[in-house]
Amino acid sequence: MKATVRVPVANVWTHPVEGEWLKLALAASGWMKYWIDSLAHKERMKLYEDNLMQTQVLLGDQVEILKEEGEWAEVAVLSQASSKNEQGYPGWMHKSQLEQGVSGQKRHFVIMVPEALLWDEEESSKQSIVFQTTLPVIKEEGEWTFVAVPDGIRKIKSEAGIVINGMQPVDKKQGNDLLAYGIQFLGLPYLWGGMSAWGYDCSGLTHTLAKACGYSIPRDAHDQAKMGVEVAKEAWLPGDLLFFARNGKIHHVGVYAGEGKMLHAPMTGSSIEILDLAGTYYEGALCNIRRVWNA
Repeated sequence: MKATVRVPVANVWTHPVEGEWLKLALAASGWMKYWIDSLAHKERMKLYEDNLMQTQVLLGDQVEILKEEGEWAEVAVLSQASSKNEQGYPGWMHKSQLEQGVSGQKRHFVIMVPEALLWDEEESSKQSIVFQTTLPVIKEEGEWTFVAVPDGIRKIKSEAGIVINGMQPVDKKQGNDLLAYGIQFLGLPYLWGGMSAWGYDCSGLTHTLAKACGYSIPRDAHDQAKMGVEVAKEAWLPGDLLFFARNGKIHHVGVYAGEGKMLHAPMTGSSIEILDLAGTYYEGALCNIRRVWNA
């Protein structure tokens, strides 16, 4: 059974969770931004150390419900390919953040700015949605695009995104575009499992940047490292993906930024940055360079 995400951003957990510090993240009214902003360093570390979060999904994303247990649903995220499950990235979601069924609309509006406001038709209430949120188009009228969400019809300024046929742009972009989309998130704090403009992890960032350019790659770094074509270091170009290994296992990915530099989401406690690779741990750990865009 398919379902649609009904909040701006929702967490996909490793297993059902509970706790006072998680209440905002589980709210049916969608308080994810406030939850992320409220997290202390020890709570952000707990997400990583206890592997509580697998990934995130955005308003309008589709999931396959695999099993239900009380207020929880085991799901596969259909838009996030993974070697963990051939249907999509697996995990658990609170059912209050899902609406059964999916839209049949063929045209979609894709948010191309870090954050945008989604209004009701009377402009009396609003909520923030994030980069790469993809919503079915109902109509275009003046400066507004009207879109369908699980709770009804909303509208958004057309300048915040693009209208596409299907779920992904046909006009594919180049490596410099992929890098440029990433640069707009410089300084954004890292979030384990993060897949939104309120916090990314390393592979969540690269997955999202590739998607914005019209390319589908898996969610996790070790799966992404099998995509596209391999590139020699002397031939790397801005927008190529750089993969890093520890004890023979890929554990990190970033975006080549030119001149020996990398844009990446490093780790809990740090923020998205552009780093000069020379003389760093990453210089020695670089094990693979892949071009997922068409040069």
